[in-house]
Amino acid sequence: ICKIVSPVSASVTAGMVLMREKVGFKFTTRVQPLRLAEWNTDDKVTFFMSGRYYSAGCLPATYVEKEFWHEIACGKTESVEYACDVDGSAFSSSSTDQLASSKWNLK
Repeated sequence: ICKIVSPVSASVTAGMVLMREKVGFKFTTRVQPLRLAEWNTDDKVTFFMSGRYYSAGCLPATYVEKEFWHEIACGKTESVEYACDVDGSAFSSSSTDQLASSKWNLK
């Protein structure tokens, strides 16, 4: 797995982009076990849908990632909810966003 980080920072957070460009934006999450996963008979790990809908928050991505890895390393929580199949783009269309007007904008 590889994380590509743009040298240009977004001035509009991904959560704000999704809420501005999609009125009433909501998404579901999946529940991922942090330590022991349950495997089915086909040797595939199972993930469960949470059944709840969320709107986009505006916490900084660095904070969320830091908390996730802290939980993996020394937390007591057995699972996390995550949203990886979010429909839409978190790249801003705003003319005032330096990332939106750069070649790093993949929208």
